[in-house]
Amino acid sequence: MREIWGDRVLAARPLRVVHDGEDHRSFFFVPGTAWKNDPRDHGEVRFLDGPWELEDLVRERPVLSFEFPGRAYAVLLTWSPTWTFEGYYVNLQTPLRPWALGFDYVDHFLDVLIPPDRGGFAWKDEDELAEAVVRGFVTPDEAREIRLAGERAAAHVLGGEPPFDRDRTSWRPDPSWTPPALPEGWDLLE
Repeated sequence: MREIWGDRVLAARPLRVVHDGEDHRSFFFVPGTAWKNDPRDHGEVRFLDGPWELEDLVRERPVLSFEFPGRAYAVLLTWSPTWTFEGYYVNLQTPLRPWALGFDYVDHFLDVLIPPDRGGFAWKDEDELAEAVVRGFVTPDEAREIRLAGERAAAHVLGGEPPFDRDRTSWRPDPSWTPPALPEGWDLLE
């Protein structure tokens, strides 16, 4: 799974495919997996004029993500390294675009946080979306569409729409899954 910005790869994550259906796809980020990312503040790197510095990073927290074809968001369930459920992180982004080795997406700056009890939601990085509008990365109309996608995503999770109509917080991966590696050619754009 690659995050693309302009004509560059901003991040690349090797993931395990958990489900690949017509209604949704789900992926698992195995703790201990090495992935590529700019080590600087992730949100601000898109606003920098200089070069990006992709380095190997390792995440020790399990993440189960859900992507819905045609929808401008993904929902990530996050746990602590000891499997204490921490909540839902909604990443507002373009729908996934398949390519030869996986999927690409473009992040839409704004995110949504939903606590474990699904008792409401909060916006994250509203300042980044505002800066993106000021810099001309998105238009005011596009910013409104991004916010609407966030409201739709929050309603999806809070309303218990599939696949959130059943408890996903007790999900655990196949114990044989080891951290995958990025495939050769992960950094080539098509």
